[in-house]
Amino acid sequence: MRLRGCQEHRWGGNRCRSRFVWVLLAACSASISLHLRFCYPFKQGHLALSNPGAAIVEGLPAVTPRLRHTQQGAAGSNDDSSQPAPPKVRDAASIFAGTAIGGGSLALPTVVAPMGLAPAMLGLIIASVFVTVTSLAYGEVALAVTASRQEDDDSTAVSVVTIVFDVLGRSAAVACSVAFVTQMLVIQTAQVIKAGEILGFLFGMPYQFCCFTTALLLGVFSHVASFSVVERGNTALTATLVTGFLMLLVSISMTISHFSWGQLISRLSFADWRYLSPTASTWAIPVFVQMLMSGPAVPIVVGRLGLNRPKGIYSAITIGALIPLLICISWSAVSLAVTAFGGTCAVPDVADPVLQMLSCSPDVAIPVALVAIGAIGTTIVPCNLCLGQFVSDAICTALGVSDASDMGDKSILVRRLSKIVTVLIPICLACGGPKLFVPLLAFNGSCPTTLLYGLMPPVAALTLRGVLGRARDRVPQPGTQKRRLVPGGTPVLGLCTLAAVAMLVVSAGRILMR
Repeated sequence: MRLRGCQEHRWGGNRCRSRFVWVLLAACSASISLHLRFCYPFKQGHLALSNPGAAIVEGLPAVTPRLRHTQQGAAGSNDDSSQPAPPKVRDAASIFAGTAIGGGSLALPTVVAPMGLAPAMLGLIIASVFVTVTSLAYGEVALAVTASRQEDDDSTAVSVVTIVFDVLGRSAAVACSVAFVTQMLVIQTAQVIKAGEILGFLFGMPYQFCCFTTALLLGVFSHVASFSVVERGNTALTATLVTGFLMLLVSISMTISHFSWGQLISRLSFADWRYLSPTASTWAIPVFVQMLMSGPAVPIVVGRLGLNRPKGIYSAITIGALIPLLICISWSAVSLAVTAFGGTCAVPDVADPVLQMLSCSPDVAIPVALVAIGAIGTTIVPCNLCLGQFVSDAICTALGVSDASDMGDKSILVRRLSKIVTVLIPICLACGGPKLFVPLLAFNGSCPTTLLYGLMPPVAALTLRGVLGRARDRVPQPGTQKRRLVPGGTPVLGLCTLAAVAMLVVSAGRILMR
């Protein structure tokens, strides 16, 4: 469908809004039917691993009790005749790539719009190289820790917190736990903010009401519905995201031929390199790191491919890291192309490119809405599960409350209150307004995410190599080279460590100067 002038495409009145809602719901229903095609081949032990939500749940230090039996089943003996065939590298790569695709992608058009495509591509490539190397370091340490735990007959799920505890000790693990809680709260808050902004823009409802409704409904869905329902819903949301992005690519490719190439080339060739510098008002690199980081999926990749396939793990991580990079570059180009058409899409006084695209004709607005629904949903739901369980476990441990035997009344009360609090906190923080969306993602990428998945893995790998002292007795230093994944060895790990420290220091300085 060819885009037309601004006045022809601005939607006015309740009738147009109602038509948009019905078409959107129809598209969502159609996309749900596609979830088996996109996600079923990668299921394991009744846990859909191809969607970002399940991947995050599997890779973090604490999961809900109703997930634990599936983890134990997945980690069972390979002698079981009911075990499926060994997973392929492409399946593990899809898991790794899917973890990075989520609600943070909705910030990309806002970050890219003032800087242009060329600086955005360079920044994304830099962030992708950093993420890939740190993920390989994480995989190298995960191999060592997993092998050590198997020797001790310890079936505890491996995560960045357990790895840091085994290699670096309790103090570093506590710091990672605090960073994890902060990361989850910031992610939830950012997605609640974006959901409230989009719903308020489309339907004219108060922003605070939209934030409260979104967080409450997804919180009830995450904590009250059975796991099978949550899994299917999250898989459907993933299919919705993929469907919307493919529809948007097709729509733009069919529309772009009707417009002046000169106008499009001028928009895509614009470049402002200042946004790659820490001195810019919005430093783009931490946002890109947050969008591309797939750290939580590394233990899944290691667990699925096994300890004897380090080359397969290396291939899965490197290929899986390339997919989000290509998607982000495509999404950047598409958003710039749509906004390059000038007044054809924009609503006056709306600066957010995502909202501008939602004000376009339905051939653009509906795919963007599907992307937003899928991205926000597949981020908030697993964050609710992970954060609620992590906080409730921590509180129960601190209070000496145990639910190992019969889930006593005190344990049930503590866990329910903990989950309610973890849903309400992002609602309160979201009242700060839509302008917090990008700064929150930038903070997350530069501080907790960089600490968890950018600094700790290379430091742990250097410790296992004997460069930064010796690891705790729980994890012996490897005597062979067969499980070393990072190309370039110790010098590359040292550069990654310095880069992560530099990002943390610069980000702390930016925060203190504001």
